[in-house]
Amino acid sequence: MVEGRPVDRDDFIMKNKDGHGSLVANAVGKSLFLPKDMVSWQENNSERLIENLKCHSMLSIQGIFEVSSKLLETERLLREALGENALLKELEKMAST
Repeated sequence: MVEGRPVDRDDFIMKNKDGHGSLVANAVGKSLFLPKDMVSWQENNSERLIENLKCHSMLSIQGIFEVSSKLLETERLLREALGENALLKELEKMAST
């Protein structure tokens, strides 16, 4: 819930001055706390919780690096394709004259 209402398609997480995005992110995050998971988290001691957070943080970072790597590769392939496209257009222009 955001400001007493369910999150809807008009909400956003992007940064802004009124902090609305952080409220939406918090609401979405809370919706992912499934009841069985919450019981497990509440039963764990602080040390175990910290270890779980470290583990999940590292997995998140690993995922970020993987996505970043794929994005860079996609960008490289796009630039390569644009270069080839420009060359083909030039060849097409030369062939039509």
